[in-house]
Amino acid sequence: MRRRGVHSSKARSPQRVKESKTGPETAPRLCARPLRGWRNLGYSRGMKPQTHAPQPPLRALLRAAHKYLFLVAPLPHATGSVSALVGAGLAQHSLELLTEGALVAGVALALPASGWLCLALLCLADGFCRYREYQRLKGALRRRGFHPRLLAPVSTSRCQRDAALAAARELGHLTRARAHFRALGYRWWHLLPDGSVDNPLRFLDPAFLKTTFLPGKAPERTNASG
Repeated sequence: MRRRGVHSSKARSPQRVKESKTGPETAPRLCARPLRGWRNLGYSRGMKPQTHAPQPPLRALLRAAHKYLFLVAPLPHATGSVSALVGAGLAQHSLELLTEGALVAGVALALPASGWLCLALLCLADGFCRYREYQRLKGALRRRGFHPRLLAPVSTSRCQRDAALAAARELGHLTRARAHFRALGYRWWHLLPDGSVDNPLRFLDPAFLKTTFLPGKAPERTNASG
């Protein structure tokens, strides 16, 4: 009986055996494996939350700026930059004349300065609209593949053709897009929209302004019966 008592006192209880199995030796193994979806929630491997998302590298920002300024809408941004420089120079000279007391000359220079600055703002808006058109054409080319009908609504303007070529370049259709515009008779020196040489007031046409600043899908043609 004593041996049984001594043996029972030395024997480990089930609770102690359970604690030894889940002791400090095996506990870090269970905590060292994070859940699968925690990285997407902003947690690192050590279960520490990241307060700020990682910033994009400088090279990616420069590449996006180069694409936006020189590939998608080079003509609007070039025209806007020149207009802004001319308008700023005239505005500065106008302010100098006004401070000297030459009211008539200052106002005479302020009017064209405001016109050049307004043209710069319109060019910036045109460049942003061309970027939106580039995104729309890129999505259409990705979904449907290359087809000349997708480029038909953007063939009459050099700015729109540049946006279409930028979208085709990223998806591998640049050669076919260039061949399509070349077959229509367009060359690199065709800077003005179609019909603007014969009718300079076409820039004020509501249809032209709508297609320029509100790009969208071309209306589908329906065959009228009867």
